[in-house]
Amino acid sequence: MRASSSSGSGPREGPPAADRQPADPAETLATLLTMIDTARRLAANVAADGLFTRLQHVFAGMPEDDRETILQVLEREVEYRRLTRGTGDLATGYETRPNPNARIYLRILTTPEPPPMMDRDELVVANHRGLRVLRYVLGSTHAVWREAMAEAATMLDPAERALARQVLAETIAFLDAAETPPQPK
Repeated sequence: MRASSSSGSGPREGPPAADRQPADPAETLATLLTMIDTARRLAANVAADGLFTRLQHVFAGMPEDDRETILQVLEREVEYRRLTRGTGDLATGYETRPNPNARIYLRILTTPEPPPMMDRDELVVANHRGLRVLRYVLGSTHAVWREAMAEAATMLDPAERALARQVLAETIAFLDAAETPPQPK
């Protein structure tokens, strides 16, 4: 090991650049050509389907303040997908796949006015998700859910409770209708 460098960054490993023997020019050229070919193939693969170009355009069009957060979300999600892709439900109890309905941006109500109406397809997806998640209520969190629901109900004013009753009664009617096979005409 050599003594510390004059920059004070600690001990240096190996001989300084001036003391090294020049590499075989043919080996250096072969290594360089391999690196260039690898870079060419990588660039061709990335550009071939146009997705990388689309990703660049989306990123460039994104508000600058959002970029770091969005990039962190993508990195985290891709890392998790890569982790679970080979093991799937063996390691985690569920598998991962892309969600075509995912949203990165939260929709936050900024006025006391009712939110704009979702289109029919968005409502179907939202209702389907909401109904499917109810299956977890009856599991280990049932007691906590009951307590939270009781408290949430007291937070509603009488008109809101009446609207909630109407929506829930209609939901039960739709669930009952889905259980009954259609009658022949």
